[in-house]
Amino acid sequence: YFLDRYHCLQKIERTLGQRNELTMQAVKAVRRHNKAELTEKQTDDLMHLRKYLQRNWQYIPSPQRRGFKEIHLIGS
Repeated sequence: YFLDRYHCLQKIERTLGQRNELTMQAVKAVRRHNKAELTEKQTDDLMHLRKYLQRNWQYIPSPQRRGFKEIHLIGS
């Protein structure tokens, strides 16, 4: 199971809004795969997002980052 970048970022934007500081911090944390960066603000929306990301954290790294061969097909 993989949580692809599109759906992960979509969830962040739906939860926190588009192009604001809180969203950018969450996106950076996911891209860097650094959970500690998610603890800055403690709003209800961020708590829900944080729980979602924590539940799926192991699935966020790309298949290539997890040691799978890169395949250039739609959805990969």
